[in-house]
Amino acid sequence: MTAALSMVPVPFAVVSLVRKIEQVNIRGGDFYIDFEFVSLGHFREDESPIQRFPVEIAVRRLDGQVVIDTPIKYDKSVPELLTGVPRTGSTANSSWAVMRKVYGQEEETFGKTWDEVRHLLHTPA
Repeated sequence: MTAALSMVPVPFAVVSLVRKIEQVNIRGGDFYIDFEFVSLGHFREDESPIQRFPVEIAVRRLDGQVVIDTPIKYDKSVPELLTGVPRTGSTANSSWAVMRKVYGQEEETFGKTWDEVRHLLHTPA
């Protein structure tokens, strides 16, 4: 497998996951990874850097077979993850909207943890 990351900034957790897939991909094969992420922080260059974290991930083979497609479960609630992000304005519209799209109106995150995702991807098919 060859990793080709997109031109948008990719959260470190996703880059790390791609590297792990490469290490255990002994049968060969190509995958594509699609993810939703939330941006925290300021969007202007003269302010603090933007932090990004993934909230949903899908890994598929090029033939269309789904390897995994799940929201990411965190040990914090949605409001805790978005602490400091205002509920109004452009930053809020983006961050809160992504969280509502993925988790609905739930306060708690659900799905697979990063450890569960790694385990599923390391298990031979």
